[in-house]
Amino acid sequence: MERSDAAGFPDHQAYLSAFISGDIELNSALKTDIIRSLGQLGKVGSNLNQIARAINGGRLTTLEPKDLEILEQALAAVEKIGEEIRQALRK
Repeated sequence: MERSDAAGFPDHQAYLSAFISGDIELNSALKTDIIRSLGQLGKVGSNLNQIARAINGGRLTTLEPKDLEILEQALAAVEKIGEEIRQALRK
């Protein structure tokens, strides 16, 4: 959020959108921070995957089917965001 303010964006979402679309030139410090964030995003995705496996394997039985659907959607979103960040870093 600090970087989006410093870069003159109205909010962090606009900043991230510009980053993902390649409209922001990355300096090495920002790139390092983004790579760290990608690592943290991977950890979140891993945790979501473990929860989904526990549910699918019957170890967690107190969740409603809608809860499982939400977890699967969250995992898919994490994976999509991660891929978009990786693609942007390759530019």
